Amino acid sequence: MTWKKRISPREKVPLKLTPTETKAILEDLMCLDGQYEQIIQETPDGKPVMMTLDDLEDFAGYVAAEANHTDDKKLGRKLDKVFDKCQKK
Repeated sequence: MTWKKRISPREKVPLKLTPTETKAILEDLMCLDGQYEQIIQETPDGKPVMMTLDDLEDFAGYVAAEANHTDDKKLGRKLDKVFDKCQKK
């Protein structure tokens, strides 16, 4: 039996992104909010991006919107992986 950890509303959770995923988010997302762009840019390489669950849900919306509207299949798959990671939190 696995136990679920209770997360407080202001507690930040880690989101591990690969360098390729980070690059795709920063360079290819047209509608990314500046707040999330700044959080990702300020995160050192190899460290997880830290966001609250509300921020993570909002960020996932930006990622999903771009993944659904891109004509680039490769970019779409990368963004789908990022979205899946956001949903697992």
